[in-house]
Amino acid sequence: MKIAHIITNLKLGGPCKVMSENISHLPSSVESHVYYCKDLEGFDNFLNARKLTAGNFRELRNYDVVHSHGLRPDGIAALSAILHRKTVHVSTIHNYVQEEMLNIYGERAARIISPLWIRAWKQLDALAVLTNDSKRYYERWFERESLNVIGNGMDFSLSDKPLKEEDRKSVERLREKYRIIGSNSHVIKRKGLDQVIRAIREMPDYALVVVGDGPYRETLEQFAKEQGVADRCLFLGFRKNAVNFLPYYDLYVMASRDEGFGLALIEGLAFGIPCICSDIPSFREILDSNSGCFFELDNTDSLREAISGAFSRKDELGDNARKLYREKYTGQIMADRYYTLYQNLIHQKGNKGKIR
Repeated sequence: MKIAHIITNLKLGGPCKVMSENISHLPSSVESHVYYCKDLEGFDNFLNARKLTAGNFRELRNYDVVHSHGLRPDGIAALSAILHRKTVHVSTIHNYVQEEMLNIYGERAARIISPLWIRAWKQLDALAVLTNDSKRYYERWFERESLNVIGNGMDFSLSDKPLKEEDRKSVERLREKYRIIGSNSHVIKRKGLDQVIRAIREMPDYALVVVGDGPYRETLEQFAKEQGVADRCLFLGFRKNAVNFLPYYDLYVMASRDEGFGLALIEGLAFGIPCICSDIPSFREILDSNSGCFFELDNTDSLREAISGAFSRKDELGDNARKLYREKYTGQIMADRYYTLYQNLIHQKGNKGKIR
């Protein structure tokens, strides 16, 4: 089997991590090649990928499967599906399209982009969605048979790159006085970290550590000052070895107002850290009450209760989190599901029409 994987860029975000993990766990008989659409300065070409251009676009016809991730790759895959009908085309949908486009581009652009993206998906042979909730969401546009639930999976280990001495000392100083709530996250508004800042104002035993960067960071830092907790909120910015902060966390928080899946959540599970999650459908599906605690969005009392409850059951929740991860969310489990999907689509290709 020969597969072309198409990604927007090689930035180590969720889609690129999922694609890389899938490739690394597919059987050795599978030949995988990666194409990216957009250069990003400063990112290593760790997959030995090639940039997809008009000059090499025709190479896609030489593959058994074209697997795309993201808006631009899906548009290219749709064109390939029209021109290269013998090749199977599948996309992984990492979001809820209307909400995601609204968050990124605003209402006016979202009204244009969302229908175009849906039209591109309709040219493909199948779609992979991350949760059953996402499947229900997309059933308004596609037949159930075209939507395949394949949750993200990934293998995690500590980086061989140690923490910067300054970072280590900063976190350890907080640990001497406080219980640490951690979040390794892209710092954008929908991640909901403002809720955590508001909650710990009345929880003097807790501090927040955020590893990650984004356009909402300065707003959160200012909000922490306004809430009088700036001395208990540490914003470290982007770190390539963010995973190495996990052993310092007592609790892990995912306060998102909207999320397709949340790789950071299963990372917390893998390390046995009790997770506190907003009560949104995708998190409810990934996590259970034996492995973490949920809170009602924008309900500060509910969040405080979840934090206290998670800490009081820290050991029990941590053990159950590791078990849940091993049973459902390893890289091998995910890749096995994708390989089965590829095989089935290749087998059915001669008899199956496009997505309807």
